[in-house]
Amino acid sequence: MSLGAFMVALGGGSTTGGVKSASTAPTTMQNTVHVDIPAGSLASVSRQFAATTGTKLEYNSRIAQDLSLPGLHGDFSVQSGFSQIFGRHGLAVLQGRSGYFTIV
Repeated sequence: MSLGAFMVALGGGSTTGGVKSASTAPTTMQNTVHVDIPAGSLASVSRQFAATTGTKLEYNSRIAQDLSLPGLHGDFSVQSGFSQIFGRHGLAVLQGRSGYFTIV
């Protein structure tokens, strides 16, 4: 995976060399969840959101290095939450046919 990409998918999680992931039971894309995630690093906030929504989040940790967020509070679908999280740093969320999202 390139340094410029994060991958997000509905489903189970795994950890592979240099790529981190988090997951729990999946939430559908249309459902919303209420989150109250405190300020922190991009990696921390995105992992907490992934765990809350049950999405699989894989990313190269170098892209999130030194990036922080004021947190995420409110009701969000999976896509709108990730758009809020990553959009603050000029990153866009794109969903592929496989169900994966790529953040570029």
